[in-house]
Amino acid sequence: MVSRLFSGAEHAALYSHFRPSPPKELVSRIISYVKEKIRPPLSHALDVGCGSGQSTRVLTPYFEKVTGIDTSVAQIDEAVKKEKSNKSEYKVAYAENVPLRNESVQLVSASQCAHWLNLDVFFKEVHRLLVPGGVVALYGYLFTEPVVQGKQEAVHSLLWDWLYREQLSQGYWAPQRVLLDNCFRDIILPFSDTVRVEDIILKRRDLFSNYLGYIITWSGFRELQKQKPELAPQILQEFESRLLHILQLSGSQVSYYESTLLSSQVSYYESTLLSSQVSYYESTLPGSQVSYHESTLLGSHLATSTRSISRASLCD
Repeated sequence: MVSRLFSGAEHAALYSHFRPSPPKELVSRIISYVKEKIRPPLSHALDVGCGSGQSTRVLTPYFEKVTGIDTSVAQIDEAVKKEKSNKSEYKVAYAENVPLRNESVQLVSASQCAHWLNLDVFFKEVHRLLVPGGVVALYGYLFTEPVVQGKQEAVHSLLWDWLYREQLSQGYWAPQRVLLDNCFRDIILPFSDTVRVEDIILKRRDLFSNYLGYIITWSGFRELQKQKPELAPQILQEFESRLLHILQLSGSQVSYYESTLLSSQVSYYESTLLSSQVSYYESTLPGSQVSYHESTLLGSHLATSTRSISRASLCD
């Protein structure tokens, strides 16, 4: 089912265009943690559930080789199409059965996909693949949320209550989505040394139309399109109308502002993840906010000490 939700050339192209890439601060923390455990040079990283390659490409500056795997042929084709580095390779494969030799990678990363995995089997595979002291980094993000001064509660309610819980609640989301909604708190890493990082924020400016494109990439919305193709565009249009009303923009204003419109903000939480709501306003323009939970933690393969980093934060 998972591969079906994210397969198809059209969806792979949408995913590549509209989904956010991991922010530099998050990647830097992962690499710093790896370097605490393993002396450079870093030779090989594996990125599972790589999709169209956003989470794979950010690792190439730090490793001699990076392998990205995904179950979707279309996603892998899109990743290969977008790849510019000769240090990356992409394979169609499952995270629970990786075609790499034992103790061959120093990092296994999983961006926005841990909730789709058979975690018991996956962690056994991680143990097999990692060199002694190797690191597994699981992370994810909640929905990108436009940030509007003085109207954040209305925007949040529209996105989470009206669209997510009301319009898309009738069997459109896979049950494992709850792991992500709970910020991966329910995932327990089978490692003795784990770190949880929170409140990493990605801020970006984007087009209003691109925000609607991002909504289309949701697995729940994709399932709605499949089950009720006539209803999906109606819900998206109503969401657009309600959001424009909150932003107090007319259709003509949107056309004018589309060159500069939304700024996007993503909070990344690492390691297990709590996500935090951050009130960030970029001038007076609507902004988009993504809660990234770096979920699961960075876990060190054969470390003996236990560390934890946590901050009080709110996960919606």
